[in-house]
Amino acid sequence: MTFTKNLAKKIISVAPLSIELSGNYEFLFSLFLPLDRTTQNWALNQTDFFSEDDWKEIQLIKLKKILIHARNNVPYWRKLFKNIDFIPENLKEFKELSKIPVLNRGEVKKIPIDELTTCDIPGWRFKEAVTSGSTGEPLKFYQDLRDNLRREVNTFHELRYAGASYRDHIAVLGLDNHKDLDNLGRRFSSVEWGDKYCRKSLLYPYMRLKPAVLIANGSDLRRFLSLTHREVPGITFKALMYRGEHISESERNSISRFFKCPIFTTYGSRECSLLGIECENHKLHSVPWMNYFEVVSDDGRIVPDGCKGNAITTFFEDFVMPFIRYKIGDKAVINAELCSCGRKSKTITFFGRESEFIKFPGSNKSVSVVDLMRHIDNNCHQEIKQYQFELRSEKLIIFRYVPNLAITETEKKHLSNLLEEALERQFQIVLEEVAMINPLTGGKTPILIRNYSHNL
Repeated sequence: MTFTKNLAKKIISVAPLSIELSGNYEFLFSLFLPLDRTTQNWALNQTDFFSEDDWKEIQLIKLKKILIHARNNVPYWRKLFKNIDFIPENLKEFKELSKIPVLNRGEVKKIPIDELTTCDIPGWRFKEAVTSGSTGEPLKFYQDLRDNLRREVNTFHELRYAGASYRDHIAVLGLDNHKDLDNLGRRFSSVEWGDKYCRKSLLYPYMRLKPAVLIANGSDLRRFLSLTHREVPGITFKALMYRGEHISESERNSISRFFKCPIFTTYGSRECSLLGIECENHKLHSVPWMNYFEVVSDDGRIVPDGCKGNAITTFFEDFVMPFIRYKIGDKAVINAELCSCGRKSKTITFFGRESEFIKFPGSNKSVSVVDLMRHIDNNCHQEIKQYQFELRSEKLIIFRYVPNLAITETEKKHLSNLLEEALERQFQIVLEEVAMINPLTGGKTPILIRNYSHNL
């Protein structure tokens, strides 16, 4: 067991062979990719037995590698480390990392891109990307092609954590830009499954083969439920997996009951890849082989486990444009207790993006939309199927909802009072009952819409 664990730790800690041996030649990267996929997958399969100390050892090795690379090859980090007298080779404890100031998206946008990118990596590894703008600040940046391998292998483990396998019969709805899903099962593009004829001739015949897993974004999963309820009721799965947007606990339970299977999600950011995988106990586990994750206060101090703060991550897999102590725009808590599933990776609770906080008028106080969702789920889970908040003015919130059943006037008054109490009676609440909440052009259905500008 010791030999197996040490070999797995070594494989996870070093760069993939496809990176080490490819040099300037992209065809060599492709040549070694299948071997890397197999070895990295095997190594991560062993991590269920890793201790907290095992993870700390791996993270310290990977931290030093990305920090030394950034100091040697990226102008911005070279200058910063010199100014703060930070020597990556001397890093012995994680707390020493706090000497490096936190960097946020707004600050990254102000820095010339050639100051943030490396000078010693071949151009074929540079992959242009852009964030969705969910935090209100879209960012253009470069990903490292080495992360494509990590993303694909991570998907194998997302499935494994959910009690499924990449060898299972899998159906993917949309998610056309998620390249890690390209070789899994059968993908139905947004155009294909959005067309009634294609659904009847392609999608539903495939579904009758009983695929074990369905993967989609939250909005498409809702729409798929609605369509199958009308057109082909009775479809079931081994597991459902959704990406890209938050679904309330009550709605998760409703979807799970309809398809007669558990439902799982992941958490991540465009810049820093995967941040959390949901296990069979429905806890989001950190991914210590991908990043070093911290939670800090508004003034930059590291907060103890169990306390809420700003999510900060140092990403191990982007050597093209390193993200070091990067504020991803989420509020989070690193939970003090380990999960009963047996894995020793810490679990994280996310409370939404900074842009998903509603600021009280004339005050610095705010409330997370995720906290409001939990409040609604705990008190109105039987009455409401789906909902959305629209901030119409400084003191006016439209609460748009799709009812499960007809809601009486008494129940509407109860709902309105419930929301006013959760918002400390600082807002006027207007209820708007609708048959469906339509997704945006990009396919997502935001839980909070702002038609009123304010500073967070």
